Amino acid sequence: MVARSANARPALGELRIGEATTPRIDTILTKIKTNAGTSTAKTCRAIISGAMRFAVRYGAISVNPAREVDTIEAPAKNPPQALTSEEVTLLRKHLAADDYAVQADLLDLVAFMLATGVRIGEAMAVLSHQVDLEAGTVQITRTIVRVKGQGLLRKATKSKVGQLVLSLPDWAIAVLRAH
Repeated sequence: MVARSANARPALGELRIGEATTPRIDTILTKIKTNAGTSTAKTCRAIISGAMRFAVRYGAISVNPAREVDTIEAPAKNPPQALTSEEVTLLRKHLAADDYAVQADLLDLVAFMLATGVRIGEAMAVLSHQVDLEAGTVQITRTIVRVKGQGLLRKATKSKVGQLVLSLPDWAIAVLRAH
C-alpha cells in the first residue's frame, strides 16, 4: 500500500488541508488512474478519504472533499456474454453424450439455468415446493454457498432483490415434468 500511496504524495504532499478541494482531488485521482491504473487510483482515493476523514474528526476541515469525488470505474475486463442458440445446442448435445453428465443430471440443471438465468448456487438451492408447474413459475429465495469448516449451506440471497418469482418457458416446464 505504501507504493500505491506514493502516487498521491507528489500531487497532494505540498498542499495544506484546506487546499485539498474536491475538484483538485478529482483531478489528481484522474491523473493517477491514467498513469497507474484504476486499482491504484481506487487505493489512493481510499487513503486520501481516510486522511480527510481524520481531518474532519479533529476539526481541521468541516467536510471530507474526497467523498464527493466521482466514482472510479473501469470497463469490465470480461463482460458477460450470452450464449448463442448454436452454443446452447452444442452444450446440450455434449452433455447428453457424456455418461457422467447424464448420471449427475447436469443436462436438466443446465436446462433450468438456461431457462431462468439464475446462478448455479441459486439453481441448486431451489426446492420442489418452490416450483409451480401449473403456473409455470419458480421462486428463487436461496443460494448454496460453501463455508469453510461447515461445507455447503443453503442461505438466503444477499438482498430482497435476489428473491424473485420467475416465469418458466414451456420447454423448461416440459423438462421439469420429465425430471
